[in-house]
Amino acid sequence: MKTRLLLRLGLVVLLVLVGIGERAYNRWNIHQMQTMNSEAVSLYKQGNYDQAIVIGEKVLTRATDLLGPDSLNTASCYANLGMSYFAKEKYTQAEPAFKRVISIREKALGPNHPDLIVTLKNLAVLYRKTGQENLAVECEKRVASIGAKK
Repeated sequence: MKTRLLLRLGLVVLLVLVGIGERAYNRWNIHQMQTMNSEAVSLYKQGNYDQAIVIGEKVLTRATDLLGPDSLNTASCYANLGMSYFAKEKYTQAEPAFKRVISIREKALGPNHPDLIVTLKNLAVLYRKTGQENLAVECEKRVASIGAKK
């Protein structure tokens, strides 16, 4: 009887320690991801878009794994990566990144939240550059609508 009790107690202690270790490991990974994201942003600001894309793609994968695909932090990673694609004129890659930012933020913040404005403006510029005037105008109307509701 005593042995069974000790085994159960040992199992409980083990499960607690595993949980603590897992949380510490996740915190470390999140910190590492944030550091990499800062590096990608810095590379973008320096005009080193190719390297910003390489790191940005890794950051996005980690953010999705650690924080989930619908996290606002994951949306920020998509936004940063989208801007790097845009700067390299990789519009077919920038567009879905910008659209994903909008989707995540709409779901988390609502369809008229001011945090959507910057990405909608970026998407409008992208549409203009790719000759999609009607879509650009739609984005701009939405920006004006959100701005009027602030």
